Amino acid sequence: MKRLIAVCLILALVLPLALAGCSFTRDRDYAIQVVGSQDLGFTGSYTVYTSKGQAESRSVDGSVPAEYKVTGTAVSCIFQKTDKEGLLHVVIIEGGEIIASSETTAAYGGVSLATK
Repeated sequence: MKRLIAVCLILALVLPLALAGCSFTRDRDYAIQVVGSQDLGFTGSYTVYTSKGQAESRSVDGSVPAEYKVTGTAVSCIFQKTDKEGLLHVVIIEGGEIIASSETTAAYGGVSLATK
């Protein structure tokens, strides 16, 4: 009986510590699409969070349309128009479905969005 209690105490103390470093979230494939008014200029950045606990950020500049493919557990991004006129629309897609979307027509306006 003492041996069983000792094993249970050891498991109760060690198991939570062992699992604390584990991640049960798997990486997924995402597409960040920047669309809207044809040839609209933009600048922005996105951050990809991985199942290994890392965050990788990248700054981008370009014109509509553009697409960035990433793999991770979550994604956040921010984009801003470099032009006064036009529509900037940004979507995050996973498995063919739009899971986050934001747009602006404001002069030099910006959007930010993230996965949950």
